[in-house]
Amino acid sequence: MTFSLSPHKWLTKMRLEQVRWLIFEEKQAPSSIYLQIGFENLSHFSTAFKKYYGFNASSRRIPTE
Repeated sequence: MTFSLSPHKWLTKMRLEQVRWLIFEEKQAPSSIYLQIGFENLSHFSTAFKKYYGFNASSRRIPTE
């Protein structure tokens, strides 16, 4: 069986999806949850979130296209 993501990328994807839910559904601040989800620092989290979703986690609103 072949997977499309490496274990590291899969884990990062799962973390980012959990963070997105916490930010936009549970209304938690990114700066208060990045450590509990498993990111080592806020800068790494912010960069990964922006790269994955295309907008900043701190925007607090999901952009519409």
